[in-house]
Amino acid sequence: MDDTSTFTQGGLDGECWLLLLHQLPPKPDYLRVKVRRRLRRIGAVAIKSTVYLLPATDEAREDFQWLRTEIQAEGGSAVICPATFIEGLSDEEIHAMLDDARPVSRPDVVAGNELHLVRLEVLPDV
Repeated sequence: MDDTSTFTQGGLDGECWLLLLHQLPPKPDYLRVKVRRRLRRIGAVAIKSTVYLLPATDEAREDFQWLRTEIQAEGGSAVICPATFIEGLSDEEIHAMLDDARPVSRPDVVAGNELHLVRLEVLPDV
């Protein structure tokens, strides 16, 4: 029985994702916050506590590469790899996680926040 051929032909039909796996040093304390904020800003989602995911795009790869460089500069380690999920997490679930992680765009709120210029006059003291 050739399980390899079944695996390679039938098991990797899903989308390709990029994973960042990192290990941060215990100090400095601010590094964990910095990394977490950067991951949130680029829209990455946590699969596990130190495993983050983005769609496999050139932009995502560049974002992860910059972050990897920063982590290594502070004494941590990080790897970036492509991944296709076989079991445990579906592509639909991943898309939902990514949608939840994106900042909410509220055109109705933005439209109501135009800049209003007001002329103020200084009254003389009486």
